[in-house]
Amino acid sequence: MNVDAQLKALGQRVADDLLEKLGDARAVVVATEDGFELAYAVRDGIEASRIAAMTSSIAAICEGVTREAGMGSTRSFVVDASEGFLVMRGVQNGQVRLVLSALTRQGTLLGMVMNAVGESARALAA
Repeated sequence: MNVDAQLKALGQRVADDLLEKLGDARAVVVATEDGFELAYAVRDGIEASRIAAMTSSIAAICEGVTREAGMGSTRSFVVDASEGFLVMRGVQNGQVRLVLSALTRQGTLLGMVMNAVGESARALAA
């Protein structure tokens, strides 16, 4: 997917801001719907390209399930794991479909993460 420098810069600002806002976050990744990282901000040596590929695949599966179940379009998806949360949200920026993902540590308040990811998604869609 071909994305312009402006969108990459916006994605990087959103990733950096969200990682800072979520002090316990391990990583924030902005990926294209076909699994390539557009931008990322990480701690703990997380490999952004792998997260981008996996989260875009999960987002596609979620979209298929919600469509098949007649639930409309998927807005977000949460993985509740023993060591933290993975919160993903689809974002439409013009003609480009993106997936915004935040990986947090255990003990992070899920509501706070969902709210912050939602705000960041709206900024990314602008």
